Amino acid sequence: MIWATMLQCHRHQHGIIKSLSSSCKLQIPFDSDSHCQTVALLSAELGKLRLNLQNWISSHKAYLRSINLWLHKCMKPLRKRKSSRKQNAAAVDVSLAECAVAPMFAAGETWMKLLDDLPTEDLEEAIECLVAGISRLLPRRLDQRLDETVKDGEAEQEVPRDDAAADLRSILVVFVDKLEAFSEVSVQKYLDLQRGVGAAKDR
Repeated sequence: MIWATMLQCHRHQHGIIKSLSSSCKLQIPFDSDSHCQTVALLSAELGKLRLNLQNWISSHKAYLRSINLWLHKCMKPLRKRKSSRKQNAAAVDVSLAECAVAPMFAAGETWMKLLDDLPTEDLEEAIECLVAGISRLLPRRLDQRLDETVKDGEAEQEVPRDDAAADLRSILVVFVDKLEAFSEVSVQKYLDLQRGVGAAKDR
């Protein structure tokens, strides 16, 4: 299972980062423009990661909603529907999971609910903090190019390089921890989905 493999990788990464952060002093050289450009590129890529995560979750939900609506049109609900002119045209007023239908009819609805339980916002916040921590290490002339990746785009005061490096070390540990937590919950929700589909088969 891909989620279990991801969880193992993130746990391994978390262990390495925690070990290094407690035994090594983080030093980031800025003796050339290439070093600065590499750090700037990393910050930009992390900003893209946050955006891609948001798009992936929203697209996933939209896809499942579309399937759920289509399945409703393909069956006659076993319960009476409540009619109301105020209801949104895209709203579904009967739960497919509660009807005695094939497991596939229940899977999409259950999947949507499980997606809402993922700690997505925690991971997004950790990415934002990591981007901000990296940007504080950059000279101001390069940091100005990264305003779009920093929350609210507000300029920050100069931070001593050693203090910024120490902050980045702790922020990195938090980021990997949130990444591991996201993977762990994903594994659990996938197993919950499997159990839900299995229960639908037994009905």
